[in-house]
Amino acid sequence: MTAVTKTLAAGAAMAGVTLIAACAGGNVPLPPPGTSASCTAPDGLGLIIGAHRDVPAPQPSATMQCELQKAIRNHEPVFIVIADGQPSAHELSLIQVTGGTKAGRAARIAEDVRIALADISKARPSNVGVDDLAALDIAGDEAHSLKRPHATLILADSGLDDRGALNFARAGMLAARPGDVTGQLKSYGEDPHLSGMSVILSGIGFVAPPQTPLPVSLRANLTSIWQAVIASSGGKVTAVDPDPVSGPSVRTPFAVNRVPVPAQVPVHPGPGKTIVFNAASPVSFVANTAEFLDPAGAQHALSPIGHWLAANPNGRATITGTTMNYGSYAGQVRLSFARARAAEKVICLAGASPDQLKVRGVGSHFPQYKRPDKAADGSPLPAAALANRSVRIRLAP
Repeated sequence: MTAVTKTLAAGAAMAGVTLIAACAGGNVPLPPPGTSASCTAPDGLGLIIGAHRDVPAPQPSATMQCELQKAIRNHEPVFIVIADGQPSAHELSLIQVTGGTKAGRAARIAEDVRIALADISKARPSNVGVDDLAALDIAGDEAHSLKRPHATLILADSGLDDRGALNFARAGMLAARPGDVTGQLKSYGEDPHLSGMSVILSGIGFVAPPQTPLPVSLRANLTSIWQAVIASSGGKVTAVDPDPVSGPSVRTPFAVNRVPVPAQVPVHPGPGKTIVFNAASPVSFVANTAEFLDPAGAQHALSPIGHWLAANPNGRATITGTTMNYGSYAGQVRLSFARARAAEKVICLAGASPDQLKVRGVGSHFPQYKRPDKAADGSPLPAAALANRSVRIRLAP
């Protein structure tokens, strides 16, 4: 990927920090003393700002404010990347505060931070779409051009790219296994250049209308995908900002494509019914494990089956775990059986007797298997892979 960099020239001395347009007054407050987030002194700071449709307007977190304040105090370069469909880097021009009294320098730094935050809040896209992957790559290139190979990058966006190599508007991408995603990016040379850099994730998976909100399991998987992509590219995710973001998106004429989010269908058990939970459902798992991505969501989805079996002592159910065609068949069977067992435990906790349940793991050998679920190069086809990674519960007639 090629970085497109726009450097904003310094204006008059009073400009302090400049970004895109003239700076607004200092009406963005800093956290009160003692309440700001802990952070390290960054070796250069890159802020990747998602200011587009379908995500909340930019809201600098306490972590971002802390990193920004330390970078300005230490005279480190600060730049932002506007994460639209064609991201570009904008370097901030900071006044080097070295003279004067200690109180005067502190006041100047605080004013610079306020001005920078006010300008970040005014960030707007210049193109349709969003491509956070390209924005990360551009941020890495910009840090190297500033001779800051160990810079800190903050990705403050939903992470829901609608184009490029990590296009989540494609069916099944939200539930893709992180390792599959990184393997495919590497095979096509699309992974960003982040070796030696630290990355903070902020706002991943949080959206604004009309984008459909992500359930906890898909938001967790999306975060895992970004963590894997960054690690595979040589970077290190040092923090995932725990604070959710909300509110309307910015007003802009530039559209983004909505990411499809599977509807969560209520479970209504009954004789003869087959209930299927695929990898986009609440009954989904951490890659290559039988650990639920969202234990509470899995319990909510599976409990009605346990309740129904408890109310119908003669009822019986077969729980079948399935996988896509990946790795050895023996490994597929072990994994699919372990996942079926995990579902069984939840159903029993909801009132079913173990005697009412039969558990199987069949890997990729089952009648509803969708072919193909891999491309010619061996990379998964997201929609088919999503359907094939499932837990299927058949209630006896």
